[in-house]
This record gives sequence, C-alpha cells and structure tokens, in this order.
Amino acid sequence: AGAITIGATGEYRQESPIPGFLPGSTVNTGTFTNTGTTNINTGVFENARFFTNTGTVRIGEGATFTNTSSGIYHPLPGGTTRIDGSFINNFAVQNGGAITVSTTGVYRQVAGTSPIGTGTGNGGSFTNAGQVYIGKDTSFNNSPGASGQSSAGHYVQQVSGTTRIDGSFDTRGYVTNEGAMTVGATGQYLQAFGDSTGLPSASTSNIGTFTNGGMVRIGEGTSFSNFSNQGLPVAQYVQQTSGTTRIDGTFQNAGARVENAGTMTVGTTGAYVQAFNKFVPVVSTTVNTGTFINAGSTLINGGTFTNQGSLMNSGALQVGVVGPGAVVNHGGVVNSGTFEVAALGHVSGTGSYVQNAAAAQTIVNGTFAHNITLQAGTLTGTGTIQGTVQNYGGLLLPGNNGLGTLTIKGQYAQGFGGTFGVNLAGLNSHGLLAVQGTGVAVKLNGFLTIGLLNGFSPSLGNTFGVLTCTGCTMSGSLLGLSLPTLA
Repeated sequence: AGAITIGATGEYRQESPIPGFLPGSTVNTGTFTNTGTTNINTGVFENARFFTNTGTVRIGEGATFTNTSSGIYHPLPGGTTRIDGSFINNFAVQNGGAITVSTTGVYRQVAGTSPIGTGTGNGGSFTNAGQVYIGKDTSFNNSPGASGQSSAGHYVQQVSGTTRIDGSFDTRGYVTNEGAMTVGATGQYLQAFGDSTGLPSASTSNIGTFTNGGMVRIGEGTSFSNFSNQGLPVAQYVQQTSGTTRIDGTFQNAGARVENAGTMTVGTTGAYVQAFNKFVPVVSTTVNTGTFINAGSTLINGGTFTNQGSLMNSGALQVGVVGPGAVVNHGGVVNSGTFEVAALGHVSGTGSYVQNAAAAQTIVNGTFAHNITLQAGTLTGTGTIQGTVQNYGGLLLPGNNGLGTLTIKGQYAQGFGGTFGVNLAGLNSHGLLAVQGTGVAVKLNGFLTIGLLNGFSPSLGNTFGVLTCTGCTMSGSLLGLSLPTLA
C-alpha cells in the first residue's frame, strides 16, 4: 500500500518456491516503480494503483498480471514489457515504451467498473505474436503523441498474431498486420489524421488477413494498404455482411484480395485504388457481393473488380487508365457520376448498367462488353461497346470532345426521349457512330442534334457520314432535328 522501487540493478521476482505448489502473488495498492527487472514467473500480480516501468517487466508463461478497475500500468520510454503469460487490463494502460506479446502470450482488455472506462493508450510500440482482445465498451488508442520516438504509435502484428476488436481501436499512428485482425459486430476500427502539431499521416499496412464485421473508417489524409508481400499467402480484406467500411482517405489494393459482403463507401475525399503488384504473382482482385458506393475516386488499374451485388457511382470510377484493369458486372451498376473505361480498360458481364443523372457521363475508350441503359446524361468515347445500348433520355455523342468513332457491336435503340448528337469540325473531322449487327440493329427515334467545333462552317452541298450500320438495317422516325446557325 506504500511505495516499492526496483533500482536499475535490482530484480523483483515472483515465483513458486516449490514447483507446482504455492504460486506467488502480489497485490499493489500503492506505487510500484520498476527501473530494473521485474519477473512474474508464476501466480498473479494484481495492480490496483500505479505501476511505472522504465526497466524490464516479464510476465512468464502461466503467470497473470491483472490491472484492476483502479490500476494504471505505465511503461515509460525505455521500458519494456514481455508477455509470455496473461495480461488482463480492466482500467488503464499508458504505454510509452515497448510491449511485446509473445506466441504464448495473451493481452486481454475487458471493461471494468470504473465510470471513466477501460482503455489502452499506445504512444510507443506494441508488438503482438500471440493474442490480443479488445473487449466491448473498451478502447485501444494508437497514437505517436509527442514522444518523438521513431517507433512511437506503432502496432505491429506478426504472422502468428491475432487481434480481436469488439470495442474501439483508434489509430493515429501506424499499424502493420501480418497475422489475423478481426473487427467484431460491436467493434470499430477508426483511422484518423494526427493533429495540427505536424504528426505524420496515419497508415495501416495489411499483409495478412483483416476481417471486418463491424465498422472501419479510413479518415481523410490517411491510408490503408492491402498489399501482399513477396510471397504467399495473399493479403486479404474481408468484409462480412454486417460490416461497413468508409474511405475518406486512400485504400490501396495491390496484389491482394478484397471481399465485400457488407457496405463499402468511398467518400468525396476518398480514393479506392486497385493496381498491379510486381512483387507477387497474384492478380489484384475485388469481389463485391454487397454494396459498393463511390462518391470519390475509384481506380481499377490492375486486376479485376467483380460486382455481384450493387455498385453505385456518383463520383469518378475509372478502369484501365494507367494499367490493364477490368470490371466484371453480374449485379447492378447505377452511374450518376463519371464512369470511364480507358484504352486499357475492359468491362463485361451479364448484369445491368443504368445511367440516371443529367450530369452523369459514361466514357468508353476501351472495351465495354455489356449492355447500357441511358436514362440521362451522356455516352461518349472512341472505344467499342459489345452489347445493346438503350437510350431513353440521354445523349449519345460519339468521340472524345465530340470527334472520333464510337463502335457498337450489337444494337442501338433510341427512344423518344433520347438524343443522338454529332459534332462537325471539318469535312473529314467529325463524330461517327458505327454500328455492326444483324437485322434491325438501329432504331432511331427521339432527336438528332448537330454541333460545330473549331470555327468550322459547312457549305451548301457538304455531306457527312455520321451513322453507319454494317450488316444491319435501321428503322425509326426522328421527332426533332437541332441544327447550328451557319454564318
């Protein structure tokens, strides 16, 4: 109940004098200061007040350190704690040193009776090769703070390690996972930018398996990398049906796999980037069987994004801009933003693709082997569409900036609310819709609008081939024609 100090050359050892009998026990209700070595080899060490460590503390296999509902365990910089047995935290751990959970060790945090809650603050390094459990209604805060240590605010999980989060894991530092990290249904993993003191951006590097059944948020200015190392197994981010992930920073998937059965949202400041990983012979893969909402930027520059659920885009979704990327859609895609298939991009599938907003645009400069329903907005590009385009209320404008050839291998059906637009910039410089099909492959109702570019003014008698139908015939009757005023 008073004060115990272990000097720099001193040792406090708790063990059984007779193996198998009378394991030692310590109850600290005062102040315990360790600047030397504390070995808890057997029994229970109960800390009900203050324990400060600048030396070495080891909790042996089979021994237990209990931090009660009034206990504070505080390793300072330079202090090391090795857990080969069990560490139970019911109140507060404030780590400015180095905590290591070995392969036989368990760090278990369970809500105590204190009205101010139960939590761990890691401003140093926390390495887990065993088991870590963050219980419901408790928190683990990983933050560099103001210590200035290069390892400050680092949570490192090794291959053998497992972390289960049923409470809150809040990181403003660095997390590296090579093992298995699981966010339960009541858990949340929150990653936020440091603060105004110049702390570096928070980041998570997942080389192992990250499973989310609760809530994950990647804050603005932070990054989450799902990145396989130079060998197998493949890094995986697995979101269960009950899980939600919000990305306001950057989520990168490279040579790894993302499975989403819940809801994944890319906010207006967020980016979801899938790219090729030259270090591993693995195709980058995203499989969405839940709901994927993009209000920011989604880039598929490598591998395949397979949608078997719902994909809703109100931001910018780009496929194959700087590398060969593919979207395979067997679910439903609704585009109210910009959906661009670049020259190296490929879209295919048997699902539905609907564009429904006036400001929306679909740009096809690669291959779009999929049907398109155009309720509003524009469809442009110089690529190839393999399927049926149904234009009920949008504008089909071949080319980029209105110039070039858009090819449809299939059918083009323009309803009474649809518009076919063509820009003319010269006798041999204009937009062209080239349809290749069989039977009546072009049904042209609705409207035709002609625009002029680059100061071009056609002369009387000039003709322009703006729509061809190879191997097929055309039918329909236009409701209106919009022509430019000639000089």
